[in-house]
Amino acid sequence: MKGWIMLAIWLLAATACTGQAKQQGKGNGAMTDSSKNIAKRDFQRRSDAELRKMLTPEQYAVTQQSATERPYTNAYDKEFRKGIYVDITTGEPLFLSSDKYDSGCGWPAFSKPINKKLLTEHTDRSHGMVRTEVRSATGEAHLGHVFDDGPADKGGKRYCINSASLRFIPLEDMQREGYGAYIKLLKPIKEIYVAGGCFWGTEHYIKQVKGVISTEVGYANGITKNPTYEEVCTDKTQFAETVHITYDPAVVSLEFLLHLYFKAIDPTSINRQGNDQGTRYRTGIYYTDEADAETIHRAIAALAVKLGKPVAVEEGKLRNFYPAEEYHQDYLVKHPTGYCHISPALFEMARKANPAPRYTRKDDATLRRTLTEEQYDVTQNSATERPFTNAYCGEFRPGIYVDVTTGEPLFVSTDKFESGCGWPAFSKPIDKSLITEHADHSHGMERTEVRSKTGNAHLGHVFTDGPKDRGGLRYCINSASLRFVPRDRMEAEGYADYLKLVPEAEAEKKE
Repeated sequence: MKGWIMLAIWLLAATACTGQAKQQGKGNGAMTDSSKNIAKRDFQRRSDAELRKMLTPEQYAVTQQSATERPYTNAYDKEFRKGIYVDITTGEPLFLSSDKYDSGCGWPAFSKPINKKLLTEHTDRSHGMVRTEVRSATGEAHLGHVFDDGPADKGGKRYCINSASLRFIPLEDMQREGYGAYIKLLKPIKEIYVAGGCFWGTEHYIKQVKGVISTEVGYANGITKNPTYEEVCTDKTQFAETVHITYDPAVVSLEFLLHLYFKAIDPTSINRQGNDQGTRYRTGIYYTDEADAETIHRAIAALAVKLGKPVAVEEGKLRNFYPAEEYHQDYLVKHPTGYCHISPALFEMARKANPAPRYTRKDDATLRRTLTEEQYDVTQNSATERPFTNAYCGEFRPGIYVDVTTGEPLFVSTDKFESGCGWPAFSKPIDKSLITEHADHSHGMERTEVRSKTGNAHLGHVFTDGPKDRGGLRYCINSASLRFVPRDRMEAEGYADYLKLVPEAEAEKKE
């Protein structure tokens, strides 16, 4: 069916369009190697006039005059979301979030660049010191300096980089902003390829699923190089219309993706899905990670048992993949009423299949609007509130303490104790996975900072002088980073699941 529709489209189009589409198909190449994509991006140094127009005064001073921004208060010192850091002057990718770590120096620190060829190093004798300056190779922008005091297990380097020389692009925006080829460099990002009939509908269906980062339609496991759509439609190339899926395994598992995939196909049909027939419309699951082979095999075997009949879904390693012409990409987004063999009801089902996390990090504008000045200063600038006079130092009613920036529960009253330090003290968090720990060398001390993992909010510090019968730890937490929800308000405010952590007995005892 789709082939007939496309034939009509091509007959109406100019001959030049046909030639263009074929040229696109021939020029893309196999996309299993991200470096091929990366090399094709054109990043160029801009003129001084352009830079003065597009950069802030601080960005210009840092990148063009080798200035240094203030430590600790810059944009990306405490930025630890997944994503990519690009040269503010050219847009060229320089660093990955997976190579970023908290060095305690007050500026973003990376163990390495994406590629050493992207940087140049220069001897810097300014300010009475001998240092190694780092500049971007293409943009020639001053970035910062590189030192030999980085983590030994990561190569021993510390690229100390000014936030003002960079622009951070979060993982979820990378595909849209043209950095999709770099997604696979971010671990633990994973990929899988699925053929499910017409790739227009399969792509649109899969991209609704939360945790799917990007999708790309193309042609997989054929016998020719750089096929065009017209060539694939002959069924002589042995390619299958396939969707390349990049996903975050922390949000959605391969097992769950396959579960949803099976819902959108007839797994017993051979070379046919919906009204579309031919070998290019066969079903299949193709992997690049050998570790996925067993998961795929197990899922197909379980489906066959459930159906009580053989399953006609191919399984195997991806041999090759070529992206389809641009007009095929996001086809149903561009043409909402276009042909699709998948029911719209399934799109809605996929959208709701795995609900988004209840607690999410908020942007800076939202935080400035919703927090008090002290709450913002503590959580975003790592300030410390005054001891003894803060909100929860003397608070011992039963209840739960949540991140003031996200609402996510962090501590429970049963783990709170009087330490005499002047700030709320807890023997442990509700779950250690809810917090992150970072070396803190500020104020001439060696401490372990505690931040909320979801909100990335500064909470306080953890010490080893807590009650031994409770594990020996003392989580010394700023009241300004928390919001206390009394037990009698927990159900009304949506925290009923946590009531079991504050037993009635404790409530009665302390009330």
